Amino acid sequence: KASCANDLAKAQPFVDEANAAINSIKPAHIGEIKKLANPSDIIKLVFDGVLILFQGPLASVQSCKINMAKTEISWFEPSFKPQALQMMSNPNFLNQLVEFGNTGKDCMNDETIEFLSVYMELEQFNPAVAKNASTAAEGLCTYVRAMKYYHEASKIVKPKMEALAIAE
Repeated sequence: KASCANDLAKAQPFVDEANAAINSIKPAHIGEIKKLANPSDIIKLVFDGVLILFQGPLASVQSCKINMAKTEISWFEPSFKPQALQMMSNPNFLNQLVEFGNTGKDCMNDETIEFLSVYMELEQFNPAVAKNASTAAEGLCTYVRAMKYYHEASKIVKPKMEALAIAE
């Protein structure tokens, strides 16, 4: 039981970080992004991350060059238009993020995390780079990263919790 509690305590900071990140985003921040005619590439990639978490539709894969933190990267076309714009247009978008952080995080699968990992392997896919683009992008980037780390930590915790429940 102590081992489970200890491992669970290791996963909890990722949940707390994700919740704090979402709480830092206000509807006005999302509104600012929606008004951008051509948002920076880090914003587009952060929203790809959210679409992946929500298992939303992504654009078909087409190669392109993106620029982040003054670095040109060979990548694929982000799904910002129209997929992310449609997602942001939902008046409950921020509430959906909170709800995902509360219950959806436990429904993530390895395939979702595999898709996210490609983004997170980019050195520039981090909250500091995202902050230079927008407050919302910083919070969402932190959220996406924390959800991945939570999933990885929960893969250790969940089997122990199940074994503990059976043992009790």
